[in-house]
Amino acid sequence: MLPCGCSQQSDRIANEHGADVVARPILLGALFKGIGTPNVPMFAMSEAKRNYMAQDMEDWKRWWGGVPLTFPQGFPIRTVNPLRVSIAQPKCIQGLYKAAWVDGLNIGEDDILVSVLNKNGFDGVRLLKQAKEDPALKDALIKNTNEAMDRGVCGVPTFSVDGGRIAWGQDRFNVVEDEVERAKLTKGVVSAKL
Repeated sequence: MLPCGCSQQSDRIANEHGADVVARPILLGALFKGIGTPNVPMFAMSEAKRNYMAQDMEDWKRWWGGVPLTFPQGFPIRTVNPLRVSIAQPKCIQGLYKAAWVDGLNIGEDDILVSVLNKNGFDGVRLLKQAKEDPALKDALIKNTNEAMDRGVCGVPTFSVDGGRIAWGQDRFNVVEDEVERAKLTKGVVSAKL
């Protein structure tokens, strides 16, 4: 799941440039395993790099106008069910981001996930049941993850405009904006898919 600031920036770009955001949830741990990256890369970093990364995160929060960011309780969280829920009901994604990355909630716990979904106007019990039992959701999450590996994705957030080159990281939104504009100019499309 993306930190809230990243999702806000992708929505901003979409609104400012006439694009549509199409979320493709992936199993980040499975991606990391598939490409030979530690399950939680920051835990494998030196103390100096972790400290720099923490400062970099604070700098980006300020750059984006004070976007709140809190690591979820029990980080890293098990996101299989929240990811399947977000495939079943994409409109719940922003609420899940906020719960995890602003409120610091462990949405990997079933009772918290259901509560967050209910508070955001969704039927949490039904969506969790669907996430656990619907083979199509399980297959879609695996397919998304495999496609990400095949495309050369190395982490999140990763963006691709209309299936073009990938841009990875919260510090590459300028590239994403350029790609959206390029797609509009070269393909003559009114709305690009981000």
